[in-house]
Amino acid sequence: MKRNSVVTIAMVFLLFCALSGVAAADQCVRFPYTVQNPATGWATGIAITNYVGSNIEDLTLDVVTSEGEWYIGGVPAIAKENDREALVTPLIVTNYRTNLGTLNEYAMKVGTLGGLYGRTLPADPNGRYWCEIWHAGASKFGVCLFVVNTNSGAGEGFGFQTYESVTRAHTFPLHEVPISP
Repeated sequence: MKRNSVVTIAMVFLLFCALSGVAAADQCVRFPYTVQNPATGWATGIAITNYVGSNIEDLTLDVVTSEGEWYIGGVPAIAKENDREALVTPLIVTNYRTNLGTLNEYAMKVGTLGGLYGRTLPADPNGRYWCEIWHAGASKFGVCLFVVNTNSGAGEGFGFQTYESVTRAHTFPLHEVPISP
């Protein structure tokens, strides 16, 4: 009788987790330090590798400045053409997130942090950032970071570090309206 109760409670808990989304998470890689400093030429190269035999859709890159700034939020409502009745709805926007698109099966996507981001990075006095790459799904991927000096002419690099994706929720919530590039 006691065993049946324990099994029933466990089944109810697992069903609750499955229905509430607690069991669902993203594949996520966090790396604590990157650099993109045009003045000195130092940049972080990023190589993302898909380890599975299916495409990874909507691979996303979130960038955070060294001072902890990661989004612009609460843009104030403004009137259109001086008409108080036609206010633009306040928006929550981000310019520190970009969709890297689809990563084909067993493929790699390689570039510098600025190149993958695809537009001007947020201002940081030292050109230092921390980042997170993630996708909503179960497909595993890896990231290799390396440092390169783009001023040398030879694209010299060093300091390779690899990260494997882990199953967890990504850090930052989705935003309603991304800033266009």
